Formats: sequence, C-alpha cells, structure tokens
Amino acid sequence: LLSTSTHGVVAPFPFSGCVLVSAKNAVVAETFQYASGTEPAELQAIDLAGEEKCKGATLYLNMEPGCSLGGDYLVNAIV
Repeated sequence: LLSTSTHGVVAPFPFSGCVLVSAKNAVVAETFQYASGTEPAELQAIDLAGEEKCKGATLYLNMEPGCSLGGDYLVNAIV
C-alpha cells in the first residue's frame, strides 16, 4: 500500500498510489501523493522514470473512493 502513510493529509482528495511499468515489464516508478496540494502520484512517476522509460509503459493508478474537485485533466494529459 503505497499511500497509507498519507492518512489524513491529502483530504479532501482520496489516497492515490501509482506504479509505472516499462514496455519491458520492469517497474520503473512507485509513487504516491504525499499531501494535499503536492504533485499527483501519476506525475511524480512520469518524472521519476524519465521520458525514455515512459515510452510504451503502462501506468497503474489506484485511488480510494472520495470526492473529486477536478475532473480528468491529468489522465487526459498523460494519454
């Protein structure tokens, strides 16, 4: 559970964790959102892995149920 240490500090957003797996099936990044207002887990994973390892990679994002104040702009930007 990547995001369990953020209990109580990401409100009103849900817990989120992200794993980025390269095209060669290697885990290249494991991240989570540290606190409300910090960079989202999926963007951290992309930055950590770098552009070359992101090509053809699969991004797994797990979000706990909760309120959403934004929409899907991050997901659309990644795709």
